[in-house]
Amino acid sequence: MRKSRVVMSYVFALFSLVLFGTAFRTIWIVSIGYSGVHPYLEQPRFVIISALTMAIPLGMTWWKVLRAEGSADRWGFVASVLLLLLGTPRLRFGWSVYWQYVRSGLWFFMVFGVLGLIVFGGWRRQVARSSVAKNSPEP
Repeated sequence: MRKSRVVMSYVFALFSLVLFGTAFRTIWIVSIGYSGVHPYLEQPRFVIISALTMAIPLGMTWWKVLRAEGSADRWGFVASVLLLLLGTPRLRFGWSVYWQYVRSGLWFFMVFGVLGLIVFGGWRRQVARSSVAKNSPEP
């Protein structure tokens, strides 16, 4: 299980770099005064804040797993939930936006969100505790 945590943390680190790049690219586009049509310019503050909000937990998951700290599971859980929340435009904007989202390939983030919940979820500890309780002799 340790190996799957390390692999997922590196995937999260890659996503974090992409999101940091998106935020800094948006800042750069706004700062140079780009006047053409660009998807980041519709709501640049929203893009910057949401990209940084998602990039920080993803990067922290990688860092905590790399350092083998106990809070890695919590950071991984938060990062996984954030990746799952990327798939919620249907809840606000309807099915047409959701299917555009699916066709764009961003569902890839949702898949890794589910995998992250499996890897970083607390269910492993609960299973381990219950198996220890079953194997311990009763007085």
